Amino acid sequence: MIRKPFVFSTRNRFFLTWALGTIPPPHHKNAMRPPIAAGFTSNRDESLWVFFTSLTLALLTAFQFTISSLSLFRLVRAILRQRDIENQGSEKAYFINGTAWIAIATKFGFVETIIGFAGGGFGVTLTRKTVRMLSRACLCVGVVKGCVSRL
Repeated sequence: MIRKPFVFSTRNRFFLTWALGTIPPPHHKNAMRPPIAAGFTSNRDESLWVFFTSLTLALLTAFQFTISSLSLFRLVRAILRQRDIENQGSEKAYFINGTAWIAIATKFGFVETIIGFAGGGFGVTLTRKTVRMLSRACLCVGVVKGCVSRL
């Protein structure tokens, strides 16, 4: 069996460079490759991106503030009703086991969206993710405590 010599055709060069993880050389030695750049093609595009990013963050902040206010209102109302029940000498109980945790979680969520306006690099991103993790942890604890009290 006679083997054909390995020919550097376009197909073979593609598979060879794919296997090695390198960029194939240009077809012409003197060919200029355009530089790889990431960014916006015009100032208008960048302005639109900044506008819509800020608008989205502002809407998220407004939503988080609304939910946070409603959960705090519900917590205060539950505490006041429990005091009224205790003052009347009734044996009824108003369960607020998970409500406080949920209120704390929504506050952390609101703070996390406010931090988003700071912009910045790695430190701000790490802070946002840490606060988001705390928010979700408090939310999970609140849901579990609320569900366990009803079983």
